[in-house]
Amino acid sequence: MANSNSIVLVSALCFLSLIGVAYSTETLNVHGIVYCDNCRTQFFTRISEPLTGAKVRLECRESEGGKVTLTKEADTEELGTYSIPVEGDHEEEVCEVILVKSPKEDCSEISNELHAKLSARISLTNHNGITGPHRMANPLGFMKKEVDPSPNHITRIREKANPPVPFYYPIAPLLQFAAATPPSAMAARASRKLLRDFLFKRACAAPAASARHCSSAAQTAPKIPHFSKKGRLLTAATLGLVIATKIVNPFFALLDAETAHSLAVSAAARGWVPREKRPDPSNLGLEVWGRKFSNPIGLAAGFDKNAEAVDGLLGLGFGFVEIGSVTPVPQEGNPKPRIFRLREELAIINRCGFNSEGIVAVAKRLGAQHGKRKLDETTISSSSGEEVKPGGKAGPGILGVNLGKNKTSEDASADYRQGVHTLSQYADYLVINVSSPNTPGLRMLQGRKQLKDLVKRVQGARDEMQWGEEGPPPLLVKIAPDLSKEDLEDIAAVALALRLDGLIISNTTVSRPESVSKHLLASEAGGLSGKPLFDMSTNVLKEMYILTRSVTTNINIVQGKIPLIGCGGISSGEDAYKKVRAGASLVQLYTAFAYGGPALIPQIKAELSECLERDGYKSISEAVGADCR
Repeated sequence: MANSNSIVLVSALCFLSLIGVAYSTETLNVHGIVYCDNCRTQFFTRISEPLTGAKVRLECRESEGGKVTLTKEADTEELGTYSIPVEGDHEEEVCEVILVKSPKEDCSEISNELHAKLSARISLTNHNGITGPHRMANPLGFMKKEVDPSPNHITRIREKANPPVPFYYPIAPLLQFAAATPPSAMAARASRKLLRDFLFKRACAAPAASARHCSSAAQTAPKIPHFSKKGRLLTAATLGLVIATKIVNPFFALLDAETAHSLAVSAAARGWVPREKRPDPSNLGLEVWGRKFSNPIGLAAGFDKNAEAVDGLLGLGFGFVEIGSVTPVPQEGNPKPRIFRLREELAIINRCGFNSEGIVAVAKRLGAQHGKRKLDETTISSSSGEEVKPGGKAGPGILGVNLGKNKTSEDASADYRQGVHTLSQYADYLVINVSSPNTPGLRMLQGRKQLKDLVKRVQGARDEMQWGEEGPPPLLVKIAPDLSKEDLEDIAAVALALRLDGLIISNTTVSRPESVSKHLLASEAGGLSGKPLFDMSTNVLKEMYILTRSVTTNINIVQGKIPLIGCGGISSGEDAYKKVRAGASLVQLYTAFAYGGPALIPQIKAELSECLERDGYKSISEAVGADCR
């Protein structure tokens, strides 16, 4: 029955996409790429260099008389791509993209060859058998005035002109749509980036052997080959993603938020999501608690509450995934509806109340996954003769387990100790969640006396278990952003005194910042997450970093800093970088993932890597706490 329902759902999505294509005729979008023709071959090769900041012009003229009817200019973005929206139908006109200005003086010559001038003609009508709102123009190139034919020059150009291309699949948007995402600016940016990356990959499909033609003299351009079947499939996949973003997103937005979220988890659990194949940038790798993280970007607790989709989520490119919160006894949580979207603000209000299948069900699921993973690793190791070195107990990534208490429990420490005894064997780190605003009395456990007593008891439960050479999993506490300076000082004192392994800063807020205070849903009870939380949580993060980085006496430093995980409002690589500079060794996101989808993860990692390079940091660890020094 489940498979049948899945087939019906996918069929319905495809049907809706086709309907959208058939009737979406108001605006056409012209996409293309501009490059520097390093070898004066007059066609795009693997060593051609995409130009950022080049200016192009779209012109349409009457087929008879030549009167200009449309003129629109655009500048190229990263990877040399441009996008020009066009209103109306231009079936009776001749339209073409023309080079206007190059950003490089030494690469600004425009070919006078007829084939070069005609290469960017494009049909701007829906009556020519082409469906969909997007039109792909052929690449256009400025020629180098002088060519250096030396091998070193060619190698240097090739390395610069071939950055890694993202991994996207047509199925990629499914998780984005199911994660309660309406059409949004973030989804649109991710879609445009995918399109730019695809155009670059398509343009790079020319034979690498063309590098042999480099010389100081212009070469006769060979006939431009037709795209292969793979190229056509990539074109269809890209258009499918754009169509789905505009057509299927609204369909999922009509669903109840929690139903849509369940579909997202199911998609990830069944492997209906893309897998990141490329290695992470080397400057993002770091070691925390003796665990090696390939990158510091994690998925916060709350998305996969019951450990249903750990492998699929790690496969998206997260450095670590945190499941939960998991309670000892199954509980349904608070009554529905309990999740509310604030779309324009990129925020969510939730009052779920620790809905959980319980530690027994989660332990069975993690145990089965762990056993299968060990079997796979043994098979690979024996067949290849090489030692398999996973990142953690979840395979290539790190797995965190977030523990909660039951709503009706009178002994909170007993609940957390039970979670430790049952689930710690599967966790790379454990989290005591004492900051959810949706469980009555839970936040009172953040008080100095209550927190100290709780942490000591949970640490005791962990330490009384038998551990191998790697030792017990680190124990962290997740705190709220709605804390006074005195509260933060008390928490820092407890963390330092008990040698707590880390803190997660922060959970959702019960306050309503000015940016959302006038929203119709602002009065709904629950915790607010997303973009409006960023400044508040970052300020708390910075304050806690300062409080825990060191305690000095007249003799020496008696206590080092405590690793912090920054969480709250991250939606870009720049946001993640600000968290790191404020003191976070690792960062987590959730709401932005719901709005931006899988395409957001590689985008954030790339932007974060660029931020580090821009400021001269060789590794992410060097930037931790930079704003507090």
